[in-house]
Amino acid sequence: MEPVDSWLEREMELNKSHEDILTRREALLRNSEWQLGANEAKNSNLALSWTRAKKRNQILLQKLSKAEDILKQGTNSSRTFTDLQASYWKMVEKQLPEWKQEVKKQGRSTTPR
Repeated sequence: MEPVDSWLEREMELNKSHEDILTRREALLRNSEWQLGANEAKNSNLALSWTRAKKRNQILLQKLSKAEDILKQGTNSSRTFTDLQASYWKMVEKQLPEWKQEVKKQGRSTTPR
């Protein structure tokens, strides 16, 4: 084989390798661009969700604060509320022993022997 033929053969091999490398590079670039686009869309959705959640939480905190204020005002000035509350706790204290006995009876009847 002549030296020119071997150089020509080597150049053809290198050209083929070069084309293969370029093809793989293009595929990797397309894949990277696709992933970048997907990540940008995902980040955009996350940012939008975060903004909505922040706004929703601020509104909820404002409503909660208003409700607390209303409850504080209502309980401080409402004689009816304190009377109802006292009556409720008296009823609970009266019925608690009966309720405990009933629970014990139900526990015994459902316990396997």
